Amino acid sequence: MSKEKRVREELVDQAEKLLSAQEAAAKPGASARSTADLKIIEQQFQAEQQKADRLALRGERPAAKPTTKEGKREKKLDDALRDSFPGSDPVSLVEPAPVKDRD
Repeated sequence: MSKEKRVREELVDQAEKLLSAQEAAAKPGASARSTADLKIIEQQFQAEQQKADRLALRGERPAAKPTTKEGKREKKLDDALRDSFPGSDPVSLVEPAPVKDRD
């Protein structure tokens, strides 16, 4: 199964959860927790939508090799970011300088 198809299926699942949460929050006497849950599910749904849209856009445009130094550097940074995500440290191609004995 392709990655885009999995994301689309997840989007359908999130849509079902969203409808259920909207119904629960709209009932008379709904708790504050139901409203808070609805907001969280709405955010998750929007994130899945953006993810699906990015994958669709990525699939439509042809993959071109970067020819400039800046383009190659950007591609390396993007690849490093994708490989290290979720990480706590920012991505960098520059190595730190070695520590001198006197420092």
